[in-house]
Parts: sequence; structure tokens; C-alpha cells
Amino acid sequence: MKKSALLSLLLACTLSLSAQSKQDLQNTINNLNQQVGQLKAMLDAKSEQLDQANQTIAALQQKLASGAAAAQKPATYRDSIADLIEKYTSCTSWQEALRYVMEPERVRPIMQKYYADQGFSPTIRTAEEILKNEAFRRFNGKNYVIYKCVNFYAVQTPDGYRLDWEATVEYNPVTHTELADKIGQSAEIRGYFHYASYYDNDYFRGFTAGGMYNTDGNSTFFLTEKGSAIDKRLFAMLKNGADIDMILKIKSLRDSEGYQYFLVTDIISTSFSKY
Repeated sequence: MKKSALLSLLLACTLSLSAQSKQDLQNTINNLNQQVGQLKAMLDAKSEQLDQANQTIAALQQKLASGAAAAQKPATYRDSIADLIEKYTSCTSWQEALRYVMEPERVRPIMQKYYADQGFSPTIRTAEEILKNEAFRRFNGKNYVIYKCVNFYAVQTPDGYRLDWEATVEYNPVTHTELADKIGQSAEIRGYFHYASYYDNDYFRGFTAGGMYNTDGNSTFFLTEKGSAIDKRLFAMLKNGADIDMILKIKSLRDSEGYQYFLVTDIISTSFSKY
């Protein structure tokens, strides 16, 4: 009896220990699974951070490469102006071209009237062609530095280069022939002025402008009062036979013997630009 009881007690203890061992093992497995899950989540987060880091590195490398290229070949005023001319001449309408000109809102109605009859169809000039074949002339305007390339006047502004449209198209609000009929009235006019050595007397000195003739094809003379400040300045610039693009203020004097006469009352600009 004692032996049987002892055996029963040993069996009970063995079963109890066996059940306890299984529970411990299961707990261990559960703990390990939880740790594996945590490690996997950490690994996924690290993988995402790694991808983001690689993308940032690639972006910085690209920026560094573009910056190095720009540092090797910075955009010059020639590059910028040639690009501006190409963009302007590639426009399909004068409305589109407004984005490239000075004071677009002011010149909008002028451009609208100017292109109403003849339409907007500039000859396309590529930047490559301009840089290869054309010269650039720099001069100081009243408020800005201005560059002339072919017949385009580019104004250097704090926001980049813009075309002086009025100078570029040689715009005159009133033509010399229209002004000739308004004796005593004045207007500002753009023209390539030249000293007319054959017109010279005791009182006046004569100048002409390229392409400006009366309706009969005779010359138009722009006169200065000899000895005046305007006469001295204009003569000093043109006496050697130069043709200079200028804006002059003129007053209609008379139209006689087939010739038109105007008195020069002011020199507005020694280029076609007022800027």
C-alpha cells in the first residue's frame, strides 16, 4: 500500500512538472515571436529610412552636378539676350510676346494698334545663330544698361532682360509726313540721323534721316539753329558722317518747293530707347 501510494505521488509530480515545462516553453515561444515581430517592424522602419536617405543622396548629387556645370559655364549677358530674342521671335501672337517686353501693360494698346493691319510675324532668330553671327553693343540709358543686337534693344532690369519694344520696331506715334501738315506742332520721332553737309547757311544747319522723304520722294530736313546748344551737340556727334539712331523732338516748320522742314528742339535720346 505504501509502495502504491508512493508511485502515485511520483506520477502526479511528474505530470505536474511536465505540464509546467510545456507552459514555460509556450511562454518562451510567445516571447520570442513577439520579439521577432518587434525586430521585423524595426527592420521595416529602418528600410524605409534607408530608401529615403538614398533618394536624398541622389537628389543632392544631381544638384551638385548641375551646380558644378553652372559654375563651369555661367550664363553671360550674350546668352541671356540671345535666348530672349529667340523666345520673342518664336511667339505666334503679339499678346504672347508681351511677356518679354518692358512695361507690357503700357505698350499693350500700342502693340494692338500697330499689329492690327500688318499682323505679328517676326522672323524667327535662334540663340545659336545670334551668338554665332551677331555683335552686341552696350550703352548706358537714362535708367538702365541697354544692349543692342541686330535691331533688338534689350534692357537689363533687376528681374532679367526685357525688350524695349518701341525701340526695337522703331515706333513713332506720328510719322514725319503726318507732322508736316501740322505747322507749328511738335512730336518726338525716331530716326537714323545724318549730317547733311550740303544744307548749311548762316542761320541753320541741316540733318537728314534715313528713309525719311516727303510724298514726292524729296528730302526731309531737320534743322538746328546755328550756335545753339542742340546744334553744337548734334553737329559734334554727326559731323564725321556717322548715322546715329536717336529720338529727336521736332517742330513742323514748312513744306516748300517739294521739301519738308522741321526744327530740332530737343535731343530726347542718343539711341532708340528711352530707358
